[in-house]
Amino acid sequence: MAEFLIYFIISLVVLLAIYFVFTFISIKKQQRKIVSFQQELKPNMEVVILGGVYGRIKHLDERFAKVEIADGVVVKTERYAIKQVIE
Repeated sequence: MAEFLIYFIISLVVLLAIYFVFTFISIKKQQRKIVSFQQELKPNMEVVILGGVYGRIKHLDERFAKVEIADGVVVKTERYAIKQVIE
């Protein structure tokens, strides 16, 4: 009976380790995708901000983006708030 318990605990630890490794790999892959998307942003791109607002990037710096959402209306937002580029 003690051998069964030891094998069960070892199996459980191995399965949990495999689960966490695959979860970690998935999170890192998603982070690389987000960083790549952020680096590809350029002025004059048509984008959608997280709130569903459409606009055109007017200016970018390391942390913020200025997006024109209507003629003469420019909002300042975090770069990460840009969720999609419109083709």
